[in-house]
Amino acid sequence: MTRRRILLIIASVVAVGVGTPALVLLAVGIGGEPTHWSGPRFADVESPFRLTSVEAAPEPANILLSRARDADETDRGDLAPSWWDADAGEVVLGAVTDRGEQARRLLAEGHGGPYRIERRAHSARELAEVMHAATDLSGYGVFMTGIDPPGNRVTVATRRLSHELFAAAAARFGDTVAIVQAPFTPEMYIDGPPPNRPSWWSRADPAGTWFTLTTGFPWYLGAVVLVVGALWVLPWLSRRRATRPADPAEPAAP
Repeated sequence: MTRRRILLIIASVVAVGVGTPALVLLAVGIGGEPTHWSGPRFADVESPFRLTSVEAAPEPANILLSRARDADETDRGDLAPSWWDADAGEVVLGAVTDRGEQARRLLAEGHGGPYRIERRAHSARELAEVMHAATDLSGYGVFMTGIDPPGNRVTVATRRLSHELFAAAAARFGDTVAIVQAPFTPEMYIDGPPPNRPSWWSRADPAGTWFTLTTGFPWYLGAVVLVVGALWVLPWLSRRRATRPADPAEPAAP
C-alpha cells in the first residue's frame, strides 16, 4: 500500500469522524432537527455563547395566554398548549377535538388582540403527563423536562448524548419527546455540592456525544460517506481515462 493511499484512508476516516458531527450540529443550528435512527428528533443545542432574543408578547396576549394555561390545568384531553406566535403577531390557541375548539373560542370572546385556533395531535394533559414521566430518563443524563407548545411535544434537556437516551425516549414516549443538549448547564444541588463533585468532562461525556453524533443520524452519515466515496472514485476514473489506449485509426479507403 502506497503512502498516498494510506494518507487518503486517514483523511477519509477523519472526514467522516469530523464532518458527520459537524453536519448534524449545523442542521440543528438552522432548525433542521435531525432524526435519530431510533425515532426522536435532536431539537437544539443550548450554549451560553449563542445569543438569542425572544420578542415579548403584548399585555392583551399575555392575559389570553394566562387564561388558556388556567384552562389547560383542568383539560381532559380536548385542549393543546397555547403560545405567542411572534412572527404572525398573534396568540395561537391549541385544541385537539371539536369540543376543545369550541372551548377556545369561548375563552377568546371579548379578547381585543389577534388570535387563531390550531388543531394539534397531543393534548395539554397528555404532554403534562409525559413531561413528568420523562424525568425517569435522568439515568441517561436528563436533568430537565418541559413542554414545547409550538412543537406540541415535550423537550428533555441533557448534558450528554447517547444512543441509549434516544432509544429509551423513543420506546417510552414516541414522537412526543425531542432531545435538547445543554452541555454547559451547571449542576444544581439543593444541599450544596457533594464532596466528590463530578467534573464537566464526566457530565458532558464529549467522547460518547461525538460517537452518537457520528453514528446516530443515518441521513447525515450517509451524505458524508457519499462525498468521501466520490473523492475516492473520481481520481480513479480520471486516471483510467488517462491510461486508456487510443482507438486504432480506421484504414484508409482504397
